[in-house]
Amino acid sequence: MNDRQSTVSRRRFLETGVAAAGAFTILKPELVRGSQANSKITVGLIGCGNRGTHDAGLLIGTGKVTITVLCDLFEDRTEAAMQKLKLDRPAVHTDYQKVLASGVDAVIIATPPFEHPPMLEAAVQARKHTFCEKPMGVDLAGCKRVIAAGRMADPKKCISVGFQQRYGPVYREAYKRVTGGDIGELAVARAYWIGSDPFKRVPYPDPKVEKIRKLRWTFSTASA
Repeated sequence: MNDRQSTVSRRRFLETGVAAAGAFTILKPELVRGSQANSKITVGLIGCGNRGTHDAGLLIGTGKVTITVLCDLFEDRTEAAMQKLKLDRPAVHTDYQKVLASGVDAVIIATPPFEHPPMLEAAVQARKHTFCEKPMGVDLAGCKRVIAAGRMADPKKCISVGFQQRYGPVYREAYKRVTGGDIGELAVARAYWIGSDPFKRVPYPDPKVEKIRKLRWTFSTASA
């Protein structure tokens, strides 16, 4: 995405709402719906795992958003998201294209990383305001596809990426101290973040390789 689109995203993806540890903002209803300032923004959630459900919950918490569509390959994921978010009969799909065709104002893309490029591209083509979780791509081809999608995006539509640690106060403070020389010359640095057990296996009745590959994406290769 170019500098102009980045500026638009920061300016319009506003009015509270925080993605993970950092700020993630949402459009004012009046920017989406003209003079209807009291109408809520409708959002479709593509990817109903822990991260996607968390992001959706933060948006609901602003009081300005309603999640009207859920999309995931796995029924237990959509059911869990529905219960956690306390949604009242949202539409449910396994095909993300149906979310884009549903008439929602914006979408959250929180699927396995190797699916982000085609989904972002499709969201741009559908002219949806989009929040896409990081990383945007896992290989050169995917990154080029994301860049191309950003360049063809409608400048009136906002594309925001979940690079939350770039906005996290503790991370910004650490960066400031390192670059300011407060801790002396940096020779080596190492960081870890393991939020949960990555090796947990959940049995599924559907043995299709494609679905299991997407379920266990943390063990997949860039193209798998």
